[in-house]
Amino acid sequence: MPDLFRSLGRAKSEYEKAKLEAQRELGRIQSPLDGGDTRRKSLEGIASKLVILNPESLSDEELTQSIQRKISAGSAKQEGRL
Repeated sequence: MPDLFRSLGRAKSEYEKAKLEAQRELGRIQSPLDGGDTRRKSLEGIASKLVILNPESLSDEELTQSIQRKISAGSAKQEGRL
């Protein structure tokens, strides 16, 4: 039983790290100093990590919203489990 809880703790920690990294990256690419092409590549990279299907068919704004929803949904799921 302690091993199970230890594994769950590690999984939660890894999830939180990935979530923070995605949020930081999203904040960085929303900066007005960033170029459009770099911004798009960053959005698609985040979408890939979050398993958002067909990001190329979405506009930048739609993709940003999808990423934010995915992060929020993951947070809600994690809170419900623990």
